[in-house]
Amino acid sequence: MPNAQIKYFKTSKAKEEVPAESIQFPLKVNKTEGEFLEVDGGWVEKSHVLPLDEAVAYYTDYIKTKNPFSSWAYTNRGITWFAQNESSKALDDFTWAIRFNSRNALAYHYKAVTWFSRTEYDTAGNYLDDAIKYYPHNSKSYYYRGAAEYERGSKYAPAYQNALTDLNKAIELDPKFADAFMKRADTWFALEKYDQALKDYNTMIGLSPKSHLAYYKRGLTWHQQEKPAKAISDFNTAIRLAPEFWPTYNSRAYAFSANGDYDKAIKEIDALIEKDPIDETLLLTRGYFHESHGKFDRALEDYQKVIRQRPAWPQGHNGVSWIRSTCSDPEYRDGKEALKYGEKACELTRWRDPEYLDTLAAAYAETGNFEQAIKYQKIVLQRVEKESKKKEFETRLKLYLEEKPYHREPAELASKTD
Repeated sequence: MPNAQIKYFKTSKAKEEVPAESIQFPLKVNKTEGEFLEVDGGWVEKSHVLPLDEAVAYYTDYIKTKNPFSSWAYTNRGITWFAQNESSKALDDFTWAIRFNSRNALAYHYKAVTWFSRTEYDTAGNYLDDAIKYYPHNSKSYYYRGAAEYERGSKYAPAYQNALTDLNKAIELDPKFADAFMKRADTWFALEKYDQALKDYNTMIGLSPKSHLAYYKRGLTWHQQEKPAKAISDFNTAIRLAPEFWPTYNSRAYAFSANGDYDKAIKEIDALIEKDPIDETLLLTRGYFHESHGKFDRALEDYQKVIRQRPAWPQGHNGVSWIRSTCSDPEYRDGKEALKYGEKACELTRWRDPEYLDTLAAAYAETGNFEQAIKYQKIVLQRVEKESKKKEFETRLKLYLEEKPYHREPAELASKTD
C-alpha cells in the first residue's frame, strides 16, 4: 500500500509517472532489486509503499494526527480492510472517502469491487458508473462493470451485450488485460458464440499460460463444439496445472462420454465419488452417463439414490421422469411413474424451469394426454432462451400435435438430467 499522499507512482526505473487510479492495490511484489520492487505493472520505489499488515495502523494514525478529512487515507485504509476480508469496515471507509471528496474515482471503484465481492452486482455497477465518470481511463473499472453485467446476464440476457461493451473497452485500454479476455470469452460462451469464445481463451492462454481455468474453459468450449478429443487435451493440461480442481475431472468425464468412451467416463466419476461419496451431483453425472450409453437400470438406480438423499432436489425426479417418458427401450417406459416424478420436479422448481416442463410434457404424452402435453410444450417454447434448444422443443411439440409421444432413438444421448 502507498505510504504517502501522492497522485502518481513512479512505476518504472525510468521514473515514468502513472496515475494512482490506474494501479490495482494492494500491490503484489514479485521480486526486489536494490531500492526498487517489481510489482504487477512495473517497478516502484520501496520508500513509496509499506507492508499490508502495517497499513491499517499507518492510515489510522494519519487520520487521527494529520488529517481527519483525508479522502486519500480513508480510501487506502478501505482497500486494506478489503484485502483483509473486512468488507463492512472497507465500505465504511469508502463512504467517508467519498464524503470528503465526491470525485474520488478510486474510492468509487473499490467500493464497487467490495459490493461485487458480496455478489451485489447492481450496487457495484452503480458505483462503477461514478468511478468511470471521474476517471474514464481505468481499465479495471470497465472490467468489473462488464463482469457485473455478465453476472446479471443469467437472469437478464440483454446484460451480456452490456458486458461485451465494457470488456471491449477494458481491453482497448489495456491490450494485455488477461482477465478481461477471460471474462469476454465467458460472455461469448454464454451467448453460444463459441468461435469468438475460443479466440479469447486462446489469447488468455497466451497471456497466462499457467492458468488452469483458461484451459478448463477452453475445454468446455471444445465440448460444446462437439470436439471431445480437443476438450480432453485441454482438460488434461488443466489437471496438470491444478490437480486439485475437481470440476476439470467431472468435465473430462463428459468429454470421455461424448468421445464414446463409456468406461473411462464411468471410471472418472467413480473415482470422484470415492473421494466424496456424499456429493449427489456426481451421482447425477454418473446416472447421465449410464443413461447415455443405454444402461437404464443403472441410471434409474443413481437417480433414485439422489432422490432418497436429496428429496428436495429436482434433478433426480426429472431424471427418472425422462427415462420413464422417453426411453428407447419400452421395458423402461411407464407413463404413470413419469407423470408422478415429472410433476414433483416442476413443483420443486415452482413450475418455472422450461427443461423440467419439457419433461412433464413428454410424461403427459406418454400417458396419452396430448392436450396437457401441448399446453406445457407451448409454455416451454415461450420461456426458453437458448436458440440451440428451441428446434428440439419445436420438434416435440409437432409430435404432440400429431398425438404421438416422444421416444428417443436407441443411439440418442440423454439431455434431461442437468
